[in-house]
Amino acid sequence: MIDQHSIITFLQLEGKRGKEIYEEMKSVLKEKCLSQRQIYRVMAELNRSQNTQPVKKEKKCQSYDILDWKILDVLTEFPHSSCRYIANVLGEPKSTIYDRLTSKLMYKHVHLRWVPHILTENQKANRVLLAKKLLKILNAEQKTNFTFLITGDESWFYSKTDFNTQWIPENSVIPTIQNPGFQITKFMVTVFWNPHGIIHIDVLPPNEKFNAAYYITAIMSKIVEFKNSNNYKKLFVHYDNAKPHVAKIVKKYINENSLESVPHPAYSPDLAPSDFFLFGTIKEKV
Repeated sequence: MIDQHSIITFLQLEGKRGKEIYEEMKSVLKEKCLSQRQIYRVMAELNRSQNTQPVKKEKKCQSYDILDWKILDVLTEFPHSSCRYIANVLGEPKSTIYDRLTSKLMYKHVHLRWVPHILTENQKANRVLLAKKLLKILNAEQKTNFTFLITGDESWFYSKTDFNTQWIPENSVIPTIQNPGFQITKFMVTVFWNPHGIIHIDVLPPNEKFNAAYYITAIMSKIVEFKNSNNYKKLFVHYDNAKPHVAKIVKKYINENSLESVPHPAYSPDLAPSDFFLFGTIKEKV
């Protein structure tokens, strides 16, 4: 008799997802193959056995009921699911899902770790230099409550859920972020803002390329309109070093329209408010 649990374990350790394992086993074992739900349960049990510490003797083991298995099924297929998403799928209150995950299944919700880019010595020195320039601008603009300084960036929004967070068993290592792939619907949003509010929002149309020409037409032109409508002689604009932002035609357009680009060091998302504050907050709400 074929030990299907061992096959599932082997394929899972190779990095295959539940659906892939089911389809591969089904093509070979035909009607003898475990159901897709059974395979997900085996995978969930394997994850728990690998990632959790042994239960203390004085702690009673809790048996899983149907709802527990349904929750684990969802997480096995899509570990980035939010409590709200799981609640909608299973038709249960969000509070019930959260209580089961944290109190009974002993899962925790974590923010995944970005793999850091290692800066060269020249990049480190340049970061210090540009940070000093930025500090000088901020000190000057503080007197006007940053009226003449705006910042902005673009970010992908995914239709399903937040890929920066994931439910994992307690005591397990926080995984690094992986590309969510092309099977999920996504759209790019660009936001420019300052302490007084949102200045411009742009949503990249389907099949449109986000390049320097689009950046000028759809975004920078709106910033120029904002400057002119407020009769500002000069306006500082802060953004990161993405290729469309630093293209020659963009730099030329900025200079011709009395905009001044705030220098931004390479690989420094911690200096971009849209990265460390704005988009994270928005994605939690949508």
